[in-house]
Amino acid sequence: FFGFFFLIINFSQSQNKSPNIILMIGDGMGLSQISAGMYANNNTTILEEFDYIGLSKTHSLNYLITDSAASGTAMSSGVKTINRAIGIDGKNQMPKSILDICKEKGYNVGLLVTSTIVHATPASFYSHSQSRYNYEEIALQLREHDIDLFVGGGERYFTKRKDKRNLINEMSNYTFVKNFDEFMKSNSEKIGYF
Repeated sequence: FFGFFFLIINFSQSQNKSPNIILMIGDGMGLSQISAGMYANNNTTILEEFDYIGLSKTHSLNYLITDSAASGTAMSSGVKTINRAIGIDGKNQMPKSILDICKEKGYNVGLLVTSTIVHATPASFYSHSQSRYNYEEIALQLREHDIDLFVGGGERYFTKRKDKRNLINEMSNYTFVKNFDEFMKSNSEKIGYF
């Protein structure tokens, strides 16, 4: 997450409809990696077809080389923080993330990740923690958040906890699916998929 992300906004033809917003984050995908991919693909990338592309400096407050927690916080809330901190700015304040702002505006929001759902980058969209390694605390904050859909690993932080709680059992407003077929058949408003 070294300084690059892209935001896809799909504006509908109708002025009355809200846009669909998809934020895609490529781990370690900086301008050098994009340029290399472009040169390997006849000097073009699919990124050139997007209507809107944004660049962001995601370095942390205390180091030029950031970690996933600080860069995730910069991308999710637009504020800088120190390495290892999630969703907390340099003055120990807890800024809203784009996920929170979109939820307040009536959007359905979701997180789909190829890591654990409590990893620093996705956690920066719903959690506030002094340390990215407080996985059980971060899982509890996901349980308390109003995310409509989440897909990722890390089930053990919800079920095999030191406090013996089973957060999945506590998340009674969610339907947990075990495969894509169950997901497609579900009409639940809240879905979790580990």
